[in-house]
Amino acid sequence: MEFVLDVLLDAVKDTLVLIPFLFVTYVVISLLELFAGDKAASAIQRAGHAGPAIGAVLGVIPQCGFSAVGAMFYADRFVTLGTLVAVILSTSDEMLPLLVAEHVDPAVLGRILLSKAAIGLVAGFAVDGVLHLLGRGELAEPESFEAENSEGDDFDPSQYTCDCGCGEPLTRGQAVVWVLINSAYRTAQVVAFIFVVTLVLGGLIEWVGEDAISAFLSSNAVLAVFCSALVGMVPNCAASVIVTQLYLDGALGLAPMMAGTLVAGGAGYLVLFSTNEDARQNAAILGLLYAIGVVSGLVILGLGL
Repeated sequence: MEFVLDVLLDAVKDTLVLIPFLFVTYVVISLLELFAGDKAASAIQRAGHAGPAIGAVLGVIPQCGFSAVGAMFYADRFVTLGTLVAVILSTSDEMLPLLVAEHVDPAVLGRILLSKAAIGLVAGFAVDGVLHLLGRGELAEPESFEAENSEGDDFDPSQYTCDCGCGEPLTRGQAVVWVLINSAYRTAQVVAFIFVVTLVLGGLIEWVGEDAISAFLSSNAVLAVFCSALVGMVPNCAASVIVTQLYLDGALGLAPMMAGTLVAGGAGYLVLFSTNEDARQNAAILGLLYAIGVVSGLVILGLGL
């Protein structure tokens, strides 16, 4: 009983200290989604065959909806497969808020984000290049996007729409309320995942021993890369939370963490299967992303980073 209480109290303490940092981070992310989300989505759609570059760069912005947007655009063939791949590989999902909340060295954080963007860019153009050689991957004619006018200093509620599917313009007061509610909801959701992961990991460490776990993972680094990428494929933000938390706790190295977070497409996978009718093609895309994540992790591991 004492063992259970110790593990439970440690998990509660480790989780509670993250709440303020997570909430502030999600406020910033929600503001970006509210004021820049539509413009970023428009930029991705307008990019055409340059999409992988735009998708890789914009994917770095902490906006968890990009993978879903990319999947919807790909299903309608408004963007190339390479663009979808670049967006998913570059998107940080819940990784960035966790790293920020844990005060990870900004230099390390910058290298992680730049590495994800670079891998997304290279992989995206490589995929499109292969499809071009095979005579496939043509784009449909894109639907017209309404130009967004942001000139003037006055607040224009018609310029701001929430990213929650309602599609209705928001007033200034509604925008503030939406940002606070959205930030609180996402903070609570991630905190719940963190608590469960921390509780399980803490119990495992107490039962098996930290030295034994570290020795197993360090001696099976290749296996860790494969397993981490597999966890990352789970279509939920829990995937990136689990992988990132294990990295922060020292249970995973940089290589398996990168492998897992590269393929953490979250809701994008669910949107892909619900909007793209070719199930075999969807399965092939998942296999391709998994392979890219594993290869990237193995390369990082081989470089000793």
